[in-house]
Amino acid sequence: MAADPPRRIVSINLCTDQLLLALAEPERIAGLGRFARRADMAYLAAAARAHPIVRGTAEEVLRLRPDLVLAGAFSGRATRAVLQAHGIRVETFAPPRSIAEARAEIIRVSGMTGAAQRGAALIAEIDAAVGEAAALVRPKVALTALPLQRRGYASGRDTLVSSVLEAAGLVNAAAALGIDGIGRAPIEAIAKLRPDILIVEGLGPAGDQATALLHHPVLARGLRSRIVALPTTEVACGGPSLPALLRRVSGAALSR
Repeated sequence: MAADPPRRIVSINLCTDQLLLALAEPERIAGLGRFARRADMAYLAAAARAHPIVRGTAEEVLRLRPDLVLAGAFSGRATRAVLQAHGIRVETFAPPRSIAEARAEIIRVSGMTGAAQRGAALIAEIDAAVGEAAALVRPKVALTALPLQRRGYASGRDTLVSSVLEAAGLVNAAAALGIDGIGRAPIEAIAKLRPDILIVEGLGPAGDQATALLHHPVLARGLRSRIVALPTTEVACGGPSLPALLRRVSGAALSR
């Protein structure tokens, strides 16, 4: 006999926030992480307004009396240790590095929260977006695309963004720079590489040193690459934002 799903679930990570909001019944959500309502970061920020927010300390989480806590694998280690010492079930999630890993996380969360139907629906939506992207791929005319983040970091082949590029028929130019995960892409190297498309996350005004790089004259005018901006809300996590990201990148691949 299957155990009843948890009644009070808390998430203390931006990406597990999104998975919980997309999959769990609202009445089971006892708390979300501190960025859950940030419209510039969280894909489901509007839905998060209905739930309490915690900064992520163990004391705050314990007051919510959860029977399940979802957390990121690379942060909040002290909090996780305290919660586990109090006998609370804590499940950790690493950032997905591919569409397949993102699907696996959805299946995992939907299984532990008793949301199999919602999980299957989200998986079907992702698969439909992948299918649409594959149908739009034009053989023998693959374009190169360099996914560039703030401060000149590029997303290599072992990243979710690269997996999305591949689904859209684009070649990740970061491989030519020897970047597998996340690595620096110097302006000079980008200029020499001359990718067909420069994909940037959250392109906005050059208000600080981080975003100023994206407005460097070499990238903005001299490179002659087409610049495509991806909203941070779509690239920060996998899960519910993945169909929108797939369709946006597919559209960029078609705009030749």
